[in-house]
Amino acid sequence: MIRICPALMLLIACRPDPGDPSYPDPDAISYGEEDGLLEGPDPYEDGDARLSFGLFYESGYSDLIQIDDVSNHYYVYDGTYSEEVDLQDRIEGRSSTVLVMGTAGWFGGGIHWDGGGDLSDWSTLFVSFRSSAAGLDDFDIRMNGGAEGGVLASDYGFSANGEWHNLAIPLTDFEGAGVDLATLTVPFILIGEGVSEGDELKIDNLYITKD
Repeated sequence: MIRICPALMLLIACRPDPGDPSYPDPDAISYGEEDGLLEGPDPYEDGDARLSFGLFYESGYSDLIQIDDVSNHYYVYDGTYSEEVDLQDRIEGRSSTVLVMGTAGWFGGGIHWDGGGDLSDWSTLFVSFRSSAAGLDDFDIRMNGGAEGGVLASDYGFSANGEWHNLAIPLTDFEGAGVDLATLTVPFILIGEGVSEGDELKIDNLYITKD
């Protein structure tokens, strides 16, 4: 479930009252035979150390920190985008999620952990994106632990050229940006500027691994 957060990205600690859910309920989606589960660029195997956030990922994992809307949340900041499901164009699982930009000229959203979390033993964040919108040629991927810091998607191979790009981001790069991985309260944030209404960013295959 999405919570629409009225604060800007510098006020991401806000916890508004629940609104109407706009994130698609996967249990309400009907899949055809052609919509089989894709294993993704790096299929999960038993014994792999792989952490799922319970969001933008549908395959196997060893660890799960579920979005439960009690202590772990997913917020869209200031209603800057809405979401749709694409059952055909995907990298992993049975669907990808399409972020459809609103009128604000910027967008932001992230996963929030009320109790915090420790990812200092983990090594790499994987996520896949696709867009053909010029305003989405670059954006930030951030975390917040003690302080907020992040990286540019373009530094890991993303461009808005209409193709899927599979990013692998060492968590030490977030540490280098000032994030304490042992005290994370926001383990995944997307922030971008200069977008136009209707611009689309597809996201899929989000998880974290250990070496």
